[in-house]
Amino acid sequence: MFGKPEPSDRFPTPAQVLLYAVVAAGLRGLLPGLAAAPDGVRPASLGMGTILAFGAVLFLVAPRLTPPPGWTLGFRPSPRLAWFAVPLLVPSLLLVSEVDNLAKPFLPALPTNGDAALPELLGPLALLEWALLLCVINPVGEEVLFRGLFQPTLVRTWGSRGGVLASAALYAGTGVLVFGPASLGFALALGLVLAIVRESAGSILPGIVLHGLFGVVSLFALSESWGIPGFDDTSAAHT
Repeated sequence: MFGKPEPSDRFPTPAQVLLYAVVAAGLRGLLPGLAAAPDGVRPASLGMGTILAFGAVLFLVAPRLTPPPGWTLGFRPSPRLAWFAVPLLVPSLLLVSEVDNLAKPFLPALPTNGDAALPELLGPLALLEWALLLCVINPVGEEVLFRGLFQPTLVRTWGSRGGVLASAALYAGTGVLVFGPASLGFALALGLVLAIVRESAGSILPGIVLHGLFGVVSLFALSESWGIPGFDDTSAAHT
């Protein structure tokens, strides 16, 4: 009755990008919200929410992507220089963290229960959950959806620089819907770094690896292993 959707190299449009991003953010926050415990949200809930939300959006859009879908989403070979840049960009997470430090005084703080949940947060099962979330689920899911599906439309509409900025803003804006206003500075800076890598490489593969390495660094930061002021040593306000 409605017919089969036809693939198009103009899909998705900017309006569709915004709609899909809001839907993905809403679904992503639904499961963690329903499964939240008095001591907070477990990373497993965040991971499952991300998988279900992003998977649902990609399932809806896949029939309309120009074939082959994987190529359209950015699973393409990238220049060797892009791979060389990946390990050199890992320290940029410190800059992202400092942008977060600078933005925090102007943003509403997240509610906290102090250190009561810290032992559970750093337990073996919780660490495994964090590892999967930070190093696998978020890197793959966010790069495919935001830098693979959404960013090419934004670049096509506003050019390379405008599209990269719009991609970072969209990533940060939808992050606020899930993680609250306090995440805005961090998400905006992180989204900008990853959007630049995507646009420079012409592929999402280096971005997935870089995002995963950011996750590894962040995983060690949970137990304050680096001891970097303003990064994982929260006794200092700035790095």
